[in-house]
Amino acid sequence: MGHRAHLKPAGKEIMPAPRRSHVRQQRGAGISSSSSAVEEASWWADPEVRRRRRVAGYKWYTVESKVKASFRKGIRWIKTRCSELVHGR
Repeated sequence: MGHRAHLKPAGKEIMPAPRRSHVRQQRGAGISSSSSAVEEASWWADPEVRRRRRVAGYKWYTVESKVKASFRKGIRWIKTRCSELVHGR
């Protein structure tokens, strides 16, 4: 990506825009050694990390099901309420 210059009033110097560094850019920019790749892979494959990821997935499904249930209850309430208004109680 090129630099963008900030335009200043006449008589002021032009400064380049500050760079934003992204993790993905930094990874691909350098030469990776096989030892760092192995360390990262072994960290990811660590049993404790795998367990935490699995448990996080379970928690996500729990939250998702609670949100869906709440949504269903809300829709059911709206339908009941509208039905009461239309047909009377």
